[in-house]
This record gives sequence, structure tokens and C-alpha cells, in this order.
Amino acid sequence: RVLFRSDVNISRLIIRQLDNLKELIESKSLQVHSDIEKDILVQINPFIADALISNLLINAIKHNWENGEISIELIREKLTIKNTGKPPKVSTEKLFERFKKDNQTSDSPGLGLSIVKKICEMSNLDIEYRFIENRHLIRIYF
Repeated sequence: RVLFRSDVNISRLIIRQLDNLKELIESKSLQVHSDIEKDILVQINPFIADALISNLLINAIKHNWENGEISIELIREKLTIKNTGKPPKVSTEKLFERFKKDNQTSDSPGLGLSIVKKICEMSNLDIEYRFIENRHLIRIYF
């Protein structure tokens, strides 16, 4: 099945979603640092792009410390989101599996990263996740 694709301005999408999530960010007293290049266009389904960015940002907020940090860097070839938070208790590969959660007692169904991975596969985007320097790092290559 082929998805409708168009040029989506990822720069504007990230800024809009950060604005929508402002209250959630403030409720955890998070510091957000962003370096977003203007008018980065990606050929992707607009609804899927919205879900991708939403999942990434909500994960960075939800799996963060109180008074933690999120940094977002967007350049033409990639998006990088880093956030403070507990190190994962399962291998980083397993975090992409459906219902695989780092915290089994959380209310989250554990779908976030599996949805992100599926969106990337459907959209021909590469994704990597690492935990380095006490930060979760997700990188999407366009």
C-alpha cells in the first residue's frame, strides 16, 4: 500500500508541536534547547509526520526527570532529540518492540517507540536510538 506523500515542513511542525506541549513541558519544569534549521522539507505523509514528531516529543517529555532537559536539533539530513532520564533497563533494540517497556509498572502501553519505528519504516527513514552521556538520543535520518 502506497501512502500519499507531500513536502512537509518539519521545522514548522516541530515548533507547532512544542507550542502545543508547552503546558506539559512546564509541568515538569523542563528546559528545552532547540536548534531548528528553517524550512526543512521531507517527503512524507503529513498525518504520519504529525504522529512521528508527536510521539518523539511526548516520549522525551514523559521519560524525563523533573527539571530535566530536552535538546532538539534539526538540519537538512536529520532530526536529533536528546533528553535526560533514567537509563533503559532493557537493551536499546528491545525498546523498539511492541509493548516492550522500560518500566513495566507505568501506565504507558509501551507503544511509543514501536510506532515511531513503524512510521520510519513506512516512510523510508532511518532511525537510531542510543543512551549516551546520561541522555536518551533518538535520531531520524531523512
